[in-house]
Amino acid sequence: MPIANRRLLIEMIGMISEEEARRRILENVSPLRERTVPLSSALGCFNARDVAARLPLPTFDNSAMDGYAVRAGSCKKGERLRVIGEQSAGRDRQLRISPGEAIRIFTGAPLP
Repeated sequence: MPIANRRLLIEMIGMISEEEARRRILENVSPLRERTVPLSSALGCFNARDVAARLPLPTFDNSAMDGYAVRAGSCKKGERLRVIGEQSAGRDRQLRISPGEAIRIFTGAPLP
């Protein structure tokens, strides 16, 4: 429904706009004060400040999603690649890719 028609419909049925609803909500709430709680009691809480890891975890480059690890030079239109193995998350199988090959790779898996 076009915006102009939606606004007319809202006016006809007496509904307030999204902007008006947001304005009313924000003028009636205030931020909670910051507090420190043990991690074991933090269920339902959120961080008031950014938290950064002291060490990069995992300590290796990993796949953000399931897919295939390939050599860019092997990816040509019409070219078929031979899948030589699979790398799941966890133990690095130390698989290496040669030209014309691919490895099935799962989320969180070490990149070959």
